[in-house]
Amino acid sequence: MYLRINFISMLHTSTRWKKLLLISVIALLIGGSVALYQFNKPHRDPSQEQAVEQVSADELKEEFVLDATAALEKYLDKVIAVKGNATEISDEAWVLSDAVYCLFDAKEDGSIGSDVIVKGRVVSYDDLFEQVRLDFCTLQP
Repeated sequence: MYLRINFISMLHTSTRWKKLLLISVIALLIGGSVALYQFNKPHRDPSQEQAVEQVSADELKEEFVLDATAALEKYLDKVIAVKGNATEISDEAWVLSDAVYCLFDAKEDGSIGSDVIVKGRVVSYDDLFEQVRLDFCTLQP
């Protein structure tokens, strides 16, 4: 009798381990699938996105000077088009109206003093220079 009860309890323990093993394998497969999907997901390319808003460089600077926190909430990580006067031009960066620093992926041709529209993603605000920083910039026609 004791042997029979012990054998039955062993069977129940064995099925518990099998269920636990099955659940673990399924969870591992689901977790691996999610990780593989996230790893192979294409990256965002802001230079190919449409601008959500168009604003002048002076207006943008004024918004950040008045309330940087609110302006960051409004613009941070969004693609915008900024109209301004090119005041500085280097190899891969332009400054518009001494208010917006635009970082390009490649060298862009232009001249100081020309009015341009630049599309880019808002990255930060530099309160020391009072400049809004954009990256992935492209010149707009």
